[in-house]
Amino acid sequence: MKKIVFILLTLTLMSCKKDAMISYYVKNTSDKAVIFDAIETGPMDSFRTITVEPKDSVEVAQISMKYMTPEKWFNEFNINRKDSVEVNDTKKPQNWIKGIDRDGKLIYTFNIVK
Repeated sequence: MKKIVFILLTLTLMSCKKDAMISYYVKNTSDKAVIFDAIETGPMDSFRTITVEPKDSVEVAQISMKYMTPEKWFNEFNINRKDSVEVNDTKKPQNWIKGIDRDGKLIYTFNIVK
């Protein structure tokens, strides 16, 4: 009986464990606004058009799931308005900078401008 209670308690505690939050940011270091479309992976793919103002950054996604790199999270990442600004490739993992925010949460930042 003690073994059954121990197993049930262990399973209950394991199921209560929350996955870590991951945030994805896009940073624009240029002097012009950049507009892009992002299609995110998930239970239902979601499409969003996002504007990043000059010298600013925007949180484009916050997920609670097991570790997933950003180049796999976004199905498509189409940069619409570049105004002759050269941009980085979102599908290359080296273009996403991994970090930790002040709350200890994992974040990735994509520098959109080369």
